[in-house]
Amino acid sequence: MREIELTKGYVVKVDDEDYDWLMTYSWHALESSNEIKRRRLRDRVVARAAVRVNLPNGRYAYEVVYMHRLIMKAKPKEQVDHKNHDTLDNRRENLRIVTNQQNSWNSRGAKSFNGKPTSSRFKGVYRKVCKYKGEPKYKYWVSKIRVNGKEITLGHFKTEVEAACYYDMAAHKHFGEHAYLNFDGAAYDKWYNDNYVTQSCEAS
Repeated sequence: MREIELTKGYVVKVDDEDYDWLMTYSWHALESSNEIKRRRLRDRVVARAAVRVNLPNGRYAYEVVYMHRLIMKAKPKEQVDHKNHDTLDNRRENLRIVTNQQNSWNSRGAKSFNGKPTSSRFKGVYRKVCKYKGEPKYKYWVSKIRVNGKEITLGHFKTEVEAACYYDMAAHKHFGEHAYLNFDGAAYDKWYNDNYVTQSCEAS
C-alpha cells in the first residue's frame, strides 16, 4: 500500500500497482459542502484532479476526474462504492462498481432533514412521541427499511439500540454484502446473544 498526499493535509491510500501512474496527476482534496458547514469528516473527502482536454479549434479545456472512478475505469452512468465508507481508501479491494440502488443501500443514514438533526444516530431508526391532550406521554423507537421502493416497518422498540439491531438484521437479509450496518459483527453478535431475538424482520 502507498499513500498520496492531497491538499488541505489529507492523504489517500492506493495500491502499489496504481501509485506510479496516479502520481502523473495533480490531486486535490474535495470536501463535502454540507460537512464544511458543520464539521469536517475524513470520510466525506474525495480526491480529484483536472485533466487538460484538447479541443478541435486548437484551444483546450479542463475535465475533472475522480481518483476512485479512474482506478475502476467507471463508465459515466456507473457508481463506484467504497466498501468501508472511507473515501480516502482507494485500494482496489475497497472499491466496487455498483448500481444507484446498491450504492444507496450502503450509504450512511441521513444526519439531518430540512436543516434539523434526525432523531436517531442510527440508520433506519426514528423516535416516536405519543401525545395525550397535546402533551408528550411516552416515547418509543421505530425501525423501518425501504426495499424496492416500499417502506417496511420492522417494529416498535423501547430502546434505540434494539431498533437499530432489527434494522441491521433486515438490511443484511435484503441487501446482503451491499448493506450498511449500524454495528459491526462483534457488537451485533453480543446484542443478539444478550437478548436472544426470536422475532422475524418481516413487515408488521
